[in-house]
Amino acid sequence: MPFTTGTARTPSELLNAVSTHLVANGWTKLRGETDMNCASPKAARYWRLLSWDVGTSSIDFHGLQLFNMRTVAAGANVATVGANFSSSSVGTGPLSNLVAGGLVRSADIDDATWWVKYDFGAPVTVREFYLRGDSTLANSPKNFAFQWSNDDRVWTTYQEYSGITWTASEFKTFTIADGTLASRHVASNAPRRSGRNENFPSDIDWSASEFRDFSEDYWLWQGPGYDAARRVFIHARSQCRPSASSHAIEWDFSIAHDAAILPFLGQSGSSLVYRSHLMDSNTITYWLYSNSKRFILITRSGAQDYTSSYCGFMSPFAQPDDYPFPLLISTTMPDPNTYSSGTVNARLSMCADPGLNAAVMRLWDGTLNNIGNRPDDPGSNRYLQTPTTAWVWPYHVGVANRPTAPREGWVGDYFDYDSAHAFDYFRATQQNDLPLIPCMVQQWPYGNIGVMDGVFAIPSGGLLTPTQLITIGAVNYRVFPNRTRREPVSWMAIRED
Repeated sequence: MPFTTGTARTPSELLNAVSTHLVANGWTKLRGETDMNCASPKAARYWRLLSWDVGTSSIDFHGLQLFNMRTVAAGANVATVGANFSSSSVGTGPLSNLVAGGLVRSADIDDATWWVKYDFGAPVTVREFYLRGDSTLANSPKNFAFQWSNDDRVWTTYQEYSGITWTASEFKTFTIADGTLASRHVASNAPRRSGRNENFPSDIDWSASEFRDFSEDYWLWQGPGYDAARRVFIHARSQCRPSASSHAIEWDFSIAHDAAILPFLGQSGSSLVYRSHLMDSNTITYWLYSNSKRFILITRSGAQDYTSSYCGFMSPFAQPDDYPFPLLISTTMPDPNTYSSGTVNARLSMCADPGLNAAVMRLWDGTLNNIGNRPDDPGSNRYLQTPTTAWVWPYHVGVANRPTAPREGWVGDYFDYDSAHAFDYFRATQQNDLPLIPCMVQQWPYGNIGVMDGVFAIPSGGLLTPTQLITIGAVNYRVFPNRTRREPVSWMAIRED
């Protein structure tokens, strides 16, 4: 099956790599910003000024009397069509005044941010901005950024300014030298899209401890699925948590696509309860596997933390006409706020052995079932004694009591640290062979629902190491552990070809 590996510095860069791989292997990108080049000179279709502070303590009104853009320093204005301007708020206008000169002022927006945007219709390089401040100097932008976008959704900061002072109706020129890179970006091809001033449209007041959306960095892909009426639709968006130095990607699915509806805002068949692929904010290594039905993403943060996601169709025990959308997302956590590097929690697990509510599947009747093998508990390797209505076998057998076939202690339960999983008793053969067992999604009362395509449970037998490659009958499988754990029950294998 198609496979790739590499490194990424931010969720934006990782999602760009995921998109590149999927599109090259039969999927269609329906939404998502793919332009990763941030340094000047920059060509983009949409340009805007985003102002979050003016020259007064009461940030109620923002204003300009001119907003010109130039492809070269001291050149001619290229933003010449007044109808191409738009704004988050206009109390005094019209916006066409920004071409030749004339007051444009927001309404009373009560300390919210204000933006003025120009649509060139096609990418245009901008190197210089020529502004005239408000006739009331207290309304001229003090802290602001110039930003670009190619999809009118994801906005990336080109250059940022703070503490700018004006006199009434003053003209100012802001020239961006070639090679300039906004300090919020880690590299010219890796926008963070996580700074407060890059959030869109207006919410900038935030605590350092909360998670933040990356400038509406939404993605949506369509996989081939079964046929034209039964495609796979997977949604993604990136998030950050500055205080914990951690990042996340949230996933959802749908059974169709309406271009008028953003991902995560009610596409048909969506779960609306997002599962999170967790990672820290440093460079991560990724492994990505795909076919026409699903993709699997594994990332390693630092030297030890492995997180994983399964997104798409599972292989159901039914014909497509009987079960047209066997959608499954199984990942590390439902909540992106839980992760920080080194955290120990039984719920922080892997896609083959999900924590409580870290996975969701869509049944044939359109209902959704949360899946969970593990409790939200700081125990090192605990399992739910009685799982939710759905679970993944063989890591959990879904029974209320531990004394079950083939021996007592098939799964360690919530109450007893010492209860061992059956995999703890597996040993390799003299030829160092270990069994691969397909990971099966089960549900009460329906029984076996489907198999996670290309994902296998494997006991370690004391032999396995992270990312180890195993070849069986000329087929390669790569082994990954359960996040930071290395116990015999904490491994899975992904088919690599």
